[in-house]
Amino acid sequence: MAHFRSRETVESALRMSDEGVDDQVNAEIHGVALQTIRTWRRTRTIRSIPG
Repeated sequence: MAHFRSRETVESALRMSDEGVDDQVNAEIHGVALQTIRTWRRTRTIRSIPG
Protein backbone atom coordinates (compact mmCIF):
# COMPACT_ATOMS: atom_id res chain seq x y z
CA MET A 1 0.00 0.00 0.00
CA ALA A 2 1.38 3.37 -1.03
CA HIS A 3 1.76 6.21 1.44
CA PHE A 4 1.21 9.71 0.17
CA ARG A 5 2.64 12.90 1.63
CA SER A 6 1.22 16.35 1.11
CA ARG A 7 2.69 18.50 -1.62
CA GLU A 8 3.80 20.93 1.10
CA THR A 9 5.79 18.18 2.83
CA VAL A 10 7.51 17.12 -0.39
CA GLU A 11 8.29 20.70 -1.41
CA SER A 12 9.62 21.51 2.06
CA ALA A 13 11.86 18.46 2.05
CA LEU A 14 13.18 19.23 -1.44
CA ARG A 15 13.84 22.84 -0.44
CA MET A 16 15.80 21.67 2.59
CA SER A 17 17.78 19.30 0.36
CA ASP A 18 18.59 22.21 -1.93
CA GLU A 19 19.78 24.15 1.11
CA GLY A 20 22.19 21.35 1.99
CA VAL A 21 20.37 19.71 4.89
CA ASP A 22 21.62 16.16 5.41
CA ASP A 23 19.19 13.55 4.01
CA GLN A 24 18.86 11.71 7.33
CA VAL A 25 18.13 14.91 9.24
CA ASN A 26 15.67 15.99 6.54
CA ALA A 27 13.90 12.62 6.73
CA GLU A 28 13.60 12.88 10.52
CA ILE A 29 12.22 16.42 10.33
CA HIS A 30 9.57 15.39 7.81
CA GLY A 31 8.74 12.03 9.36
CA VAL A 32 9.68 9.95 6.34
CA ALA A 33 12.27 7.28 5.56
CA LEU A 34 15.70 8.27 4.33
CA GLN A 35 15.01 6.47 1.05
CA THR A 36 11.89 8.58 0.56
CA ILE A 37 13.94 11.78 0.55
CA ARG A 38 16.34 10.27 -1.96
CA THR A 39 13.48 9.04 -4.16
CA TRP A 40 11.84 12.48 -4.18
CA ARG A 41 15.13 14.10 -5.21
CA ARG A 42 15.79 11.51 -7.91
CA THR A 43 12.23 11.74 -9.26
CA ARG A 44 12.46 15.52 -9.44
CA THR A 45 15.75 15.25 -11.34
CA ILE A 46 14.37 12.69 -13.77
CA ARG A 47 11.25 14.74 -14.46
CA SER A 48 13.26 17.91 -15.12
CA ILE A 49 15.32 16.31 -17.91
CA PRO A 50 13.89 17.28 -21.33
CA GLY A 51 12.49 14.24 -23.06
